[in-house]
Amino acid sequence: IDPVDGTIVNADINASAAIDGSKISPTFTSNVTISNNDPSLIFTDGDANPDFKIRGNGGELKFIDTTNNNADRLIINSSGKVGINETSPLAQFHVKVADSGASAYAHCAAVFEDSDHTFIDIMSGTTGSGGINFGDSGGSQRGVLEYDHNSDFMRLIVAGGERMRINSSGRLLVGTTASKTTNSHVPALQVSGTSYSNSTVQIISNTNGADGAYLFFGKQRSGSPGGNTIAQNGDIVGQLRFSIADGTDMENQCAQIEARVDGTPGSNDTPGRLQFYTTPDGSTSLTERMRIDSSGRVGIGTTSPQK
Repeated sequence: IDPVDGTIVNADINASAAIDGSKISPTFTSNVTISNNDPSLIFTDGDANPDFKIRGNGGELKFIDTTNNNADRLIINSSGKVGINETSPLAQFHVKVADSGASAYAHCAAVFEDSDHTFIDIMSGTTGSGGINFGDSGGSQRGVLEYDHNSDFMRLIVAGGERMRINSSGRLLVGTTASKTTNSHVPALQVSGTSYSNSTVQIISNTNGADGAYLFFGKQRSGSPGGNTIAQNGDIVGQLRFSIADGTDMENQCAQIEARVDGTPGSNDTPGRLQFYTTPDGSTSLTERMRIDSSGRVGIGTTSPQK
């Protein structure tokens, strides 16, 4: 015993020994065995009340919060599974805030659970990035879901190459990392490729019936999504624009098919017309070549068909 502060140094503690005092600091040079029906290490602070307890029992190692009705805060069971606030881990690592009532996927390695909303935060510097890597024996980044904080984009890497990106403007880019302006528009969805296969969009209906695949164009005037404000005569409902590069940019079209409102709309009354355009040689301006109006009249070389 240190004569100055009363600390016990390099104590030899056997099964029959008892140490009582507030200042002990033993050093053990071999294994320490705690034998009991409920072997535990109890941590008590200055108020003389136990705060935490480490207990080994029944093949489990538990970290117990004695200040909260002996709540099990962390468990390592006999299978090596770790549970935080969970006494029966559903995966190798299970963090639980509250019970969701859900079951874990059979091949799941980690579970994060709450009864309401559950998130995993990946925090990075403002010029860094964060993500999830999917690796195998062929590479540590065969697949990646990554968010770049410096340029504010999210990208998806598949088979070691970037396949899709959502940029800071919310545009979805497939097959390219940079958005492109075409005919003075920067589209919200852009598909770019180096062959006809990866430059093609496909819609297939596999229903066992008469229904096919559909592509919808719509128009309403509320100014926000979800509205149904009535359209007006002459409004463009949809366009198919065919643009080509002229060596400088892709601002000009060679052809266009357009649908417009053709009359005054009303409840269950939606008159429309189709207009067809091409660009003549030596020009960049579209010329209307044909239209089909709401009465079914066809005009070629005229915008006012009579029959």
